[in-house]
Amino acid sequence: MPVPKNIVNETVYKEETVEGQVIRTVVAEKNTNERAIVRIRVPRKKVYEDVIDEATGAHHKVERLVEIEQEDRVLVHPAQIVNKDYTIYAFNQSAPRAQRREFFNALKKTFADHFEGRDATRDQEIFNRRTEQVYEGLEKQFIDEIFHEEKMPIIDFEINVNEAD
Repeated sequence: MPVPKNIVNETVYKEETVEGQVIRTVVAEKNTNERAIVRIRVPRKKVYEDVIDEATGAHHKVERLVEIEQEDRVLVHPAQIVNKDYTIYAFNQSAPRAQRREFFNALKKTFADHFEGRDATRDQEIFNRRTEQVYEGLEKQFIDEIFHEEKMPIIDFEINVNEAD
């Protein structure tokens, strides 16, 4: 999707030196007018597991949330919309995951000698867990930097793209 021509993402300044003094003037003012942060999250479902307490031998059910596999499909949300005077920050949890899986598979093919004799499934699980932690940290850092509760809500959606057709 092309970015509308009238969008200026960052204020542009022009600096001139007049009589030894630097004068900074605005050439183009930022006009993205961010209104919200939309996070499209991987949906989760409740799963009940039968757990045995090793000390007592008693059985009890434990509830936990498990993500629904999205089959590397992604729902796209535009950040800038033509003819609107605002921008929406859009984060999509599935898109970077799919990209990281493709990257890991490319690494396995390129450096096959390194992966020979190793448990590739375990390696991929470790890679996924660590890169997910990095992604979540960067997302949190970005949101902490720009978020203003009174001006910009954070909206989380859990959308199962398998059912979005």
